[in-house]
Parts: sequence; structure tokens; C-alpha cells
Amino acid sequence: MYLGREDFDLMIELSYELIDLFEDSDIGMFDGNEIGGGDTVFFMYGPDAELLFQYVAPVFRKNEFCNGAKAVIRWGSAPDAPKREVTL
Repeated sequence: MYLGREDFDLMIELSYELIDLFEDSDIGMFDGNEIGGGDTVFFMYGPDAELLFQYVAPVFRKNEFCNGAKAVIRWGSAPDAPKREVTL
């Protein structure tokens, strides 16, 4: 899938929304994105993965572009850490 300029701009806008969301929050932090090859990954970290997901999910769910996106909720930073996936 080709990530066109419009799509790139939408992902950057979402990144700025997440930056604003976390600005005065103790829920966690937004640590950037990886955009390319038809995929976008947003990196967020916090002490409670479920609470973090509940906090950010409305930002993604209100954006039609994110319909069908996959969120990976991981407890820990190791590649083999327990995780669950949610389709938005």
C-alpha cells in the first residue's frame, strides 16, 4: 500500500494530537511515530498499558482514517512481553 502525501499529513496531525494529549498528563508519554511503507506506528509508554490505551483510544476512534487499525497493548518493553491486540 502506498502512503500518499495526504495520508502522511493525517498521521502527522494525529501525532500532534497525541503530543497535546500527553502534555499535562501523568498517564504516560508519546514517544514518536514511524511512518512509511504503508504503515504508521505510534509509540506510547506508561506504567499501566490498559489505562494508557483507554486514554488514547478516543483520539484514534474519532478519526475515520484509523478504522480497522490495530493497537498492540503490551505489558513491558521486551519483545516477548505479554500483549493483546485491539482492532479499532
